[in-house]
Amino acid sequence: MRIPMKQLYLLNDNTDYSKKCIELALSFYYSLDIIDIDNKSTENTFSMNFFNKFSGNNVFIAADEQFFSMLRMNLLKVILSKKAFLINLISQNIRIPSHSILGKNIFIGDNVFLGENVVIGDGAIIDSRAIIMHNCIIGKGVFIGREAVIGSNSLIGSNTVIGSKVFIDSIKVGSKCKVFNMGRYSADIPTYTSFIENHSEPITYRENLLC
Repeated sequence: MRIPMKQLYLLNDNTDYSKKCIELALSFYYSLDIIDIDNKSTENTFSMNFFNKFSGNNVFIAADEQFFSMLRMNLLKVILSKKAFLINLISQNIRIPSHSILGKNIFIGDNVFLGENVVIGDGAIIDSRAIIMHNCIIGKGVFIGREAVIGSNSLIGSNTVIGSKVFIDSIKVGSKCKVFNMGRYSADIPTYTSFIENHSEPITYRENLLC
């Protein structure tokens, strides 16, 4: 029996992340209309005519996972205003607990574990083999890296990046943070704080790449 194909507009910036999104969308038998976007020259890329085509159609924004979350979130707002349907791309081997709350334009990779009562905000990305324990809140535009662990009752603020193999131990992480150093974090992390590789101390500044 032939499976009818649903059309999906997928905004692609040719990153490894967008390639994962394309592969996952094809596994759900979407007929893809791939639209290339340029993160470095957005003013020349977008116009109102550009957005009008999305009205009443399925859309997924596959903008770069770590450094352009604000672009992803701004696109999300405009596309929603055009009454488009922003879908989620969730690997087929993922169990979504019945009491979870998921936003729009969410990506969840292979073999991710989601605990009970998890809230995941619009535009969030959870990479392969990450673990999100019970009662966590993952904010809008958050990126959680491969094999990262988010402990029970954690709160991850909007547009924050949690790197691969980072362990967040039941704490509050503020908005627009970058936690790249592998290791375990057991104390709350204030907004705009970055833990960067090869730096022994956290860096706090407002002019963050995620702003």
